[in-house]
Amino acid sequence: MPEKLIEFWKRCDLAGPDLAHPDDLVLLKREGTELIQNIPEDLNSFLQGPQFADPRLHLKLVPQPYAGDLGNARIVVLLLNPGLGYTDYWGEMNKTGFRERLEKNLLQSFDDSVESKTRKLEFR
Repeated sequence: MPEKLIEFWKRCDLAGPDLAHPDDLVLLKREGTELIQNIPEDLNSFLQGPQFADPRLHLKLVPQPYAGDLGNARIVVLLLNPGLGYTDYWGEMNKTGFRERLEKNLLQSFDDSVESKTRKLEFR
């Protein structure tokens, strides 16, 4: 099961203007843009505008359908949307390496360094 899920999300274009799975994006755009939030490009504009309370999809943030190493997980817990907070914008736009780590998690591209292997052992 994890392999199909991982391959599905690897099709997500993380360099595009809208961060969503291509299958979802086709449907969202066909249904009209009322489902998609017109997001400001920076944190300050987001905090000053009415966007925070807007229930539409925020496609400037990296999708987070799962967290962690699915290939080595003993169990997988599926949840709904992880939620949205101003810290999501702050982290992805201002915290060095945070967005890159989210992208690697989505693509399941993990570091095979000694430190990474040690961390895995500590949590088992």
